[in-house]
Amino acid sequence: MDGPNIRACAATPGSTRRTGARAGRASRRLRLRHPEYNHGTSAPLKNAIDDLHLEWQYKPVGFVSYGGVAAGTRAVEQTKQVVTAVRMVPVVEAVTIPFFQQFLDEDGTVRANEPMEQGAAAMLDELVRVEEAPRPLRDAVAGAV
Repeated sequence: MDGPNIRACAATPGSTRRTGARAGRASRRLRLRHPEYNHGTSAPLKNAIDDLHLEWQYKPVGFVSYGGVAAGTRAVEQTKQVVTAVRMVPVVEAVTIPFFQQFLDEDGTVRANEPMEQGAAAMLDELVRVEEAPRPLRDAVAGAV
């Protein structure tokens, strides 16, 4: 769930839940992209996790974070506690983007550097590797949801 879809929640109640629920059921693994607000998780991301936790149970999750000097890592650590509490499986590998404005081009597109590319490859490889182990748990939950 990217920012625009999450922000739409306030304007169109239920639309984000339906979109996230479909994406959650269709996907075997998740990648959450979010900024850091006041050293913590953003409210829209926390709401999405709370609202969609049944569809997202036992799915591995990786994080792409951005911010200032800490690159969003404080928010990721806080979010890992939340996703673990709702039975998601966070992986250690991540993509962190410090001082993210320096990586934006004229169109606002992120231009990744080598460490970001390496982090993304490691995170995606780990998501694929970890996805198989909790599959029986996901299948059991999917039948109940």
